Amino acid sequence: MYFLLLGIPFFIYGLIVMVQRFFFYHDTWEMIKGGLFLLIGLMALFFAKQYYNKTER
Repeated sequence: MYFLLLGIPFFIYGLIVMVQRFFFYHDTWEMIKGGLFLLIGLMALFFAKQYYNKTER
């Protein structure tokens, strides 16, 4: 549950920052930070899925 609660907001925030910086501001450093948040969110969602599959069996 922890990974799911952590992954969803990080993924959404990272996606918003990446899109906002890509289309409006073109700030490379902020785009990198958004990408890192996106990566953290995806990893947390991956671990949540793995944990769910492990406990389901």
